[in-house]
Amino acid sequence: MIKRIYLSETVSKLAIELSRNIATSFDIKQVSNDVQIGTETSFWEQYAETVATIRELRPDYIIILPGHTAFKIENLALSSQLIGARVVYVSDTEVFDGMKSVPEQTNLYDKDGNEQVRMRFVPYDEYDFPRPSTSKGMNALHGEQYVQRYVRRYTIIRPGFLFDPDEMKTIKPKELIPYGNPMISPTLISDFATAIFKVIDDGLCGIYHISNAGKEMTILELIQYHQPFIKYDLIQPKQGQMYCHNQMITGNKLADRTGLKMPELNWKEKQGLRVVK
Repeated sequence: MIKRIYLSETVSKLAIELSRNIATSFDIKQVSNDVQIGTETSFWEQYAETVATIRELRPDYIIILPGHTAFKIENLALSSQLIGARVVYVSDTEVFDGMKSVPEQTNLYDKDGNEQVRMRFVPYDEYDFPRPSTSKGMNALHGEQYVQRYVRRYTIIRPGFLFDPDEMKTIKPKELIPYGNPMISPTLISDFATAIFKVIDDGLCGIYHISNAGKEMTILELIQYHQPFIKYDLIQPKQGQMYCHNQMITGNKLADRTGLKMPELNWKEKQGLRVVK
C-alpha cells in the first residue's frame, strides 16, 4: 500500500531532502506542495482553506516541518483529525531552557581549601520537562501541545542541530548564530530525513530525539570546521537577547525501539583552525 505524504512546506533544505527521498521510494508518494494562504485573510478563512486542502488531498501522513507559526500548526493538527491522518511534527531543541548541567570536579581549590566545582552541560533526553526560554522555543512548544491535544496518532521529533555540509562552506556566521554560540548535537539533514521515514515505516508514536552520534560542539566550532577563519565578533549576541545555551540531545529512545542507530559523524582534525579577533 502506498503511503501518501503531505509536507507543510517544500522550500527548506529538509523539505527538499524529504521530497528527494519520497521521489525514489516505491511505497511513499508526495501528494502536494504546501498551499500558500494569504496573510490578509482572517484566521477563520485560513483554517477553512487548510481544511479544504487536506480534505481534498487526503494524505495518510502530514509532516509539519519547523518554521511555522503555532496557529498554522494548530490548523494542520485539527485538519488531520477530519481524515484520520497521522501527524509527524518536527519540533526544536529550544523547547528546553538550555540549563541542564551536572557538577564536575576540577581538582582546583580556593585559598580556604574548598574544592572548586564547575557545571558541565549534558544532553537532554525525551523525559526532560520542556521549559523554553526563547520565543522560538515557546512557539515550538505551543506546536507540540497543539499536536498532542488534537491528534490521536502523532509523532513529535526534536532534531539535533540540522546542517548541510555544502551550505556550511558558504554561510555567513551571523545568519546562523543570531542568539549566541550554544552547545549543539550536529545532525546531517540527509541522515535526519532517513530517520523520519524509519519512524513512519515502524508506525512509532510519541516523542523522540534524533541526532547523529559523535562529538558535541558549539555552532562556532561547526562553522570553523568548514570555514577555517571566522571573525569572533560576528557571533556575539546583542545585549538583552535571550538564547538557549545548551541544545544538546541524546536519541537513545529511538535506537531502543527500532534498532536504528544514527551514523556517527567523524570529525577529521584540521590544522590551522582559529578564530580571527
